Amino acid sequence: MFDKKTFYRTISKKGMSVIKLAETLNMHQSTLFRKVKGESEFTRAEMQDIRDALSISQTELDAIFFADRFA
Repeated sequence: MFDKKTFYRTISKKGMSVIKLAETLNMHQSTLFRKVKGESEFTRAEMQDIRDALSISQTELDAIFFADRFA
């Protein structure tokens, strides 16, 4: 289960905005917002790109995208 709070908190902690993250990922911001809202799925490659763009660990990434495993 995708954890929006952790996603937004991580972006903020890294001093980035969602719009800047979308630009970094070469993704239209509306596409990123649709994915965050659950209207479409993140691909595995997009998840890894987010990890790289935010310079976070795999554990931190897992906490965002697989939150139900950490509950």
